[in-house]
Amino acid sequence: MKKVLFTFLFLLISFVIYSQRSDIETNGQYYFTENLNSNESTSKFSALYNNATIKRKHIVQVISASDKEVVFKYLNFEKGTSARTLYNGDNQEKVFAMSIENFTYYTNPYYNRWRKWKVGVYTIPIRIRSANDTFEFESNLSLGANLIKGVNLSRYNDNVYIDFSVGVSLTKVNLTGDNSNIKNINPDLEKLSQGALTFSLGTTIHLAKSVNAGVFYGWDFLDGKEQSKLNWIHNAKPWIGFGINISFSDQNSNNKSSTIDQSGT
Repeated sequence: MKKVLFTFLFLLISFVIYSQRSDIETNGQYYFTENLNSNESTSKFSALYNNATIKRKHIVQVISASDKEVVFKYLNFEKGTSARTLYNGDNQEKVFAMSIENFTYYTNPYYNRWRKWKVGVYTIPIRIRSANDTFEFESNLSLGANLIKGVNLSRYNDNVYIDFSVGVSLTKVNLTGDNSNIKNINPDLEKLSQGALTFSLGTTIHLAKSVNAGVFYGWDFLDGKEQSKLNWIHNAKPWIGFGINISFSDQNSNNKSSTIDQSGT
């Protein structure tokens, strides 16, 4: 049974698809990073409507992109405003264009709130267990996989987000005379390592590209026959852990959205 589970986990971990993103995505949403005056805007737009200027945090959606030019439209401003008339048009949708160089320089992706699903691995170096009025601090080695869904805390920054995960793994747990009946097997035995099936839930906060901290809640299960012999007091009991992320896919956010409106002027 453990060999089959190990094989399944190995295949699950290995099932990661790496895709190469183009620099500018069709239907992707982007925001301008700078304010430019009328003359500067005129020089950047290759297709321009009168008096339209580039303003910081105005959001656009790409209609098409080639190796020379990006064609886009603005997300809708509030009806009845001058911005709506200027950037969206009252009766006919307005379409703008910029060179690929200018568009890349003056915009950044406007990310979705929810990130893509991903498969990853978490190491949980510290686990706190409690049973029979005793506490144990352990460092356990696990091999497994987590299904992870993230939410961006800012739609302007892809590196600040929270991950929510559910995972299954095989874990090496340490049995002693204080937390099990290993002395019944061998009176001279001080410690025994056993494989346990682990289920866990977790939350990881990413504050920067390479800085994260996570808290996890899980359960370890020994094989039924082993548990009947060893009577491990932490079997199927919850533990709290603190860990770090080793995700297979670092980039799992995207900027394609069904949102068509924006605020601002």
